[in-house]
Amino acid sequence: MEPISQVVLRNRNRWGDGPVLLVDMPADGLESALREAGLALRASNQEFGTYKALSARGTAAEFAPAPRAERGEALIVLRLPREKERFAMVLHALAASMDSDARLWVVGEKRAGIKSAGRLLEQRFALVDRLDNARHCSLLEARAPRACPPFRLDDLGATLSVDAGASRLRLCSLPGVFAHRRVDGGTALLLDALEDCAVHGRVLDFACGNGIVGIGLLKRRAAAWRSTTARRACSPPTGWATSTAVSTGSSPTRHSIAASTTISTSRPIFFAARELFSKRTVE
Repeated sequence: MEPISQVVLRNRNRWGDGPVLLVDMPADGLESALREAGLALRASNQEFGTYKALSARGTAAEFAPAPRAERGEALIVLRLPREKERFAMVLHALAASMDSDARLWVVGEKRAGIKSAGRLLEQRFALVDRLDNARHCSLLEARAPRACPPFRLDDLGATLSVDAGASRLRLCSLPGVFAHRRVDGGTALLLDALEDCAVHGRVLDFACGNGIVGIGLLKRRAAAWRSTTARRACSPPTGWATSTAVSTGSSPTRHSIAASTTISTSRPIFFAARELFSKRTVE
């Protein structure tokens, strides 16, 4: 069991009796302990593998870029996201949907930034307390959500227009996606290197982010069939594209479909840093 789950488990005397929502928590046995305590349980996860594991163990789970609390859920347990933008997005989604008397637990490791989590929590909740410190982790509790505007996922999507050879790509992403709203220097260098590479066979764009590399290759080689694999539900809007522009959907389901999509062109090709700088490919 991961340290964050151990911290939640050691505070079982604080769980209460109401239904529990687990948000982005690992599938490491915590859900079994909650059920054994007689608590109704639901899970929302942006990691597809964890969602599948929880579902296989009988937990009512959803794969979604942002969680939504249901009426009657008395305790929500959130694993601290590493990205502050995503953390802010998730807090907005929960504060806008949870009951006024429900409690939110945020648990995270010190190296993940849990020490600074209180500042963002105080923007969305009137009462924030530190419940526990153990195993290099901290457990925070937030109550009394402040009034906030309705949460709409589409309001948080960012659109980026990028030149890809003779084409122009329109890419969309959500908070938590790598290089949200921009093209980072490493990706720009890789795109330049690919201009001079003869890419053949199947290509796997692993952890594709907003999909700029794989979709750029697809645009340059429209005759090839491609699919992109994204690990996270906040990445998917771009992975669903098969040829040109990429658009966001209005529902979490549309975003989620793309995250589990696998795309390919012909033979696996991997790019290592030293080959990138010398503009060579490793097959």
